Amino acid sequence: MARHRRVPDRVDRCAGTRWQSVMRFCAALLALLLATTSAAVDFDDSQGLAETLHAIEALKDSDPASGQQQARELLARAEAYGDDLIIARVQRVLALNLNVLGRNDEALALLDGVVESFARAGDTDNEALALRNRGVVLFDSDRLDQAIDSYLAALERFEAIGDEVEQAKTLSNIGNVFFELGDLAQAAHYHRRALGVFEEVGLTIGIAGAAINLGAALRSQHDHPDYPRLIEEAEVSYNRALGAFVELGNQRGEMMALGNLAGLAELREDHERAHELISQAFRTAEASGDHRSILTMGHRLIRTLHASERSEEAVELAERLIGLARETGAEHYLPSLLAVGAEVLADIGQHQRALEMVRESVELEQRQLRAETEVRLNEVLARYESERLQRENLQLRQAEELARIQADRQRLTVYAAIAVAVLLLIALGALISRMRLRERARAELNWAATHDPLTAALNRRGLREALDPQADNTLGLLLIDIDHFKQINDRHGHDAGDSVLIAVVDRLRSRLDPADLLVRWGGEEFLIVRPDSEGLDGFARQLVSHMAQAPVDVDGVALSVTLSAGAAVKRATEAFSSAVRRADQALMAAKRDGRNRFRAAAGLEAG
Repeated sequence: MARHRRVPDRVDRCAGTRWQSVMRFCAALLALLLATTSAAVDFDDSQGLAETLHAIEALKDSDPASGQQQARELLARAEAYGDDLIIARVQRVLALNLNVLGRNDEALALLDGVVESFARAGDTDNEALALRNRGVVLFDSDRLDQAIDSYLAALERFEAIGDEVEQAKTLSNIGNVFFELGDLAQAAHYHRRALGVFEEVGLTIGIAGAAINLGAALRSQHDHPDYPRLIEEAEVSYNRALGAFVELGNQRGEMMALGNLAGLAELREDHERAHELISQAFRTAEASGDHRSILTMGHRLIRTLHASERSEEAVELAERLIGLARETGAEHYLPSLLAVGAEVLADIGQHQRALEMVRESVELEQRQLRAETEVRLNEVLARYESERLQRENLQLRQAEELARIQADRQRLTVYAAIAVAVLLLIALGALISRMRLRERARAELNWAATHDPLTAALNRRGLREALDPQADNTLGLLLIDIDHFKQINDRHGHDAGDSVLIAVVDRLRSRLDPADLLVRWGGEEFLIVRPDSEGLDGFARQLVSHMAQAPVDVDGVALSVTLSAGAAVKRATEAFSSAVRRADQALMAAKRDGRNRFRAAAGLEAG
């Protein structure tokens, strides 16, 4: 079920629109120009400075690491130039890139000073913009009450200067904060206001984003006494967004709107309508040629086909999408596609095929070996049958060719012995092959029982089997939590959340020693067990820093992902569960201190 998309700074971030593509291309072009000419920026040329700042700001959506580096270089020259307003403008752009990189404490410190500089100079336009940027950073830091205050201050200034578009963008920001706070009625109120302004000024991309957000706020008010009316209004809003995305030629946005409309149909248990909408979204995905969109919408289409009792079509589509995932190298889509395919097969009674999907690699080898064995058996049986017929014919001519029959009988006996020996060898080979396959299947099932199927990390059972319960040894424990993971699921969908989990495990695993154990402890929490506790604090800092250094790419969207970690040393005589509780308490301390950091239980240095 699609959730609203937060629009923290610019409404056109609600979807990957054609306008975004054009802007990113222009930004990349300007950034390239900046990289070769930034040393010669003329601070007296306001137009040239504005273009340079715009190019660096645009890098936050494509290469924020480069953006913050270029901003720092420009800031050094601006400080040497000595103009406070120019310094503040550069600091604001630097803060935006730091925000995307997850370095929110640095970004917030910069923006506090930037707001003061613009306020002292009476530069209301830039003060309002910096206040809204400050709200974005506070929102990303889960300081929602302060974020609302900053957004409201920005809104007051945009109203004072009469900038209706910026007012609408800020209203949308405020609506998103109320959504996160669970005040859905207020969220809907602000998104309605934003949508009204965008419609009045005719900003299509703003209409699309505000309409999607409004639909999400309305749809989520499950306890409202007049919920059916809200669902009808949400449907109108999603249709408005759909029209805007179609007008923009934004196929990804069109698919998102169709997916939300399908979600409403599913709420009404109108499976035919849901199927019709998801089918339309799937056709749009196919027309776009984007295999990721095809796989995403195809996954939902399988479910609507199944809900509409078109299970055979659902199975056929699942098989086709699994093939597409293999062909395009989109391996991360395979687990969910195989799971939904197995679910449909199981519901229609095809339990064997469902099991084969779960154990796909074993099934393919088994099928190939079975075919080869059948061919060999058929060849031997055919030869033996031919010999048997020849023997019978010889027996019929016994009276005439008694001597030859005797010889033939001896020869046939030898042939029969050979055939039986061959059959026994083949049967033995088949038995050995079956035993190997059974052992391999047992190994696969054991792996599945001890590992998380999504990330391939150990599960709790796997950890118990990996640890020696009798060993009284010292262990280093590191409990890790993905910051704001619920927001990722809510804003981008659970498929994106799964992709983030996989990416986090890959990055963690790249830093582990061979003897380290990586366990999916539950949800977005992971436990690392090290056989040696020495240097655990430094190791924890490296993991947290390594995750924050670069965003995670999810279907072309760069998501800033950070980790909070808590560490503890399991003493030789201490129960493992007791050490985990101490690590969990340290993790809670890291989250209370602002996340994206490491805290340690007593006996370790925190950082």
